[in-house]
Amino acid sequence: MPRIGQPHVYGPWVGGYNASKPSDDLDPREIYDGENMRVLPDGSAKQRSGTTPFNTSALAGTATIDALGQHKFTAADEKVWAITNAKFYEDTVGDGTGFTDRTGVTTITAGNKWSMANANGTLIGHNGVTNDTILKWPASGGNVAALDVDSRFTTAKYWEFWDNRAWAGNLSSGTDRVWRSNLADIETWANTSFFQVGNIVTGLQKMSNYLVIHAEDILHLLVPTGNAVTPYRKVPKQHGGTIAPFSISTITIPGTGEVQLYVRNDGIYSFNGETAGKLSERLDGERYWEDLNASALPDAFSKHYPARNEVWFFLPYGTSQTTMNNIMVYNYRLGIFYPPWTGVSRNNIAIINDIPYCGGISNGYIFNHEGTGFSDNDGATNQAIDGWFQTSSATPDGEVEQCRWLYNRTSLDILGGYDIEFTATMPSSPEVTDVINQAGTFSAIETSFTIGSSKIAGEDTIVSNVDSGLLGYDPHIQLKFRNGTAGQTFSIRKTTPVYRPIGQTRKRGAGVI
Repeated sequence: MPRIGQPHVYGPWVGGYNASKPSDDLDPREIYDGENMRVLPDGSAKQRSGTTPFNTSALAGTATIDALGQHKFTAADEKVWAITNAKFYEDTVGDGTGFTDRTGVTTITAGNKWSMANANGTLIGHNGVTNDTILKWPASGGNVAALDVDSRFTTAKYWEFWDNRAWAGNLSSGTDRVWRSNLADIETWANTSFFQVGNIVTGLQKMSNYLVIHAEDILHLLVPTGNAVTPYRKVPKQHGGTIAPFSISTITIPGTGEVQLYVRNDGIYSFNGETAGKLSERLDGERYWEDLNASALPDAFSKHYPARNEVWFFLPYGTSQTTMNNIMVYNYRLGIFYPPWTGVSRNNIAIINDIPYCGGISNGYIFNHEGTGFSDNDGATNQAIDGWFQTSSATPDGEVEQCRWLYNRTSLDILGGYDIEFTATMPSSPEVTDVINQAGTFSAIETSFTIGSSKIAGEDTIVSNVDSGLLGYDPHIQLKFRNGTAGQTFSIRKTTPVYRPIGQTRKRGAGVI
């Protein structure tokens, strides 16, 4: 006899992660809690990819990777570089197998962040440490050298290249100044070629039409005038800038245009050139943002990952945490955050060959964050990723009904064989657990391929529906899914607990019905 009941659908998860409200106040398409999950364009919640080392052996022993990037000298010459243990390294092969020391006679102090920029094929930048070399790297296969500028700039913390000039901000001789080089000459700087903004500069990053100067209390724009004598004008914007210089990411959002995202004390903000507003209201509160270490937030950093329409923010989760041990990912096409990614403490991030790579802490490794498998490999051991998420506990149709829950149907993407630990929680009934086994496989091309109907890997995946029994009476039900077996992944499109209404009580905040 078929089971008869009414469906209560959770998902697809296009509302993303919401840590700011109780579970019964969330939309059924929002995720209440979780770790290490990504929301795909179709709304599926899928466990994140694993991490694997890029370099075949540790750089400089067990040192921290201080800086990392991929630099384009010419259209045909692009190389990976890393700074660690007071050395500058070039990956001469481009695949992590052969790093060569290119430090030369330059002076580099280990343990500092680096602000770097591509100046028409020459890599330039500095770590803000007095007497350290302002680096320039004009050609692959050669050593880095000193940028030929005077000692004023050896303390500059922030560097950028925009409008065919090098720019430097926050010098010891003027923490509220931003200097510019001569046009098309990064090694010539006039004595009066600076802007004094009246606030301590906390970051520099270009947008298409202007340079954005960040200060904690205000943002300033430098806008071209077209006048050779006074080529720029400064335009203050009455919005606070970043407190974390390396958290600034400039992106283009379809339908919105170019914006800068950055970290402040109370959240992640978005600035469109005119106005700024908080982007991260759904992270507010004691379930996430208030658990960050506020004193370590200035060390937060971010990176735009264009291939997935994501910006990754590395944050210090834990009130005494000093390392960036959480990745909070913002998907700007969906306009959502994912549940935090845990188990990864990193020091910096770069996009290399269109993939995110991160510098490790005290291990000498650079990590591919779209690696094979579903474990985090630290160069010596694999740690299985703990991926899980919880739904909201919103009542059916927004009403508080007394329900008899019958069963749950989970819609799974077929990714191969995997197990899922399933838990159903009802406040007034015993917890229900189950193990969902997905034994199916999905090859790149189906054995019998029919044009117009068969699927190719990378397209919409095949969905399998698996039922789990429920037993309980309550207006609310909350479902949890966790990776059941180490080293496996899972992906859930939606989940549908089925119920029979057995009487209506009252709506939240309403009178008796």
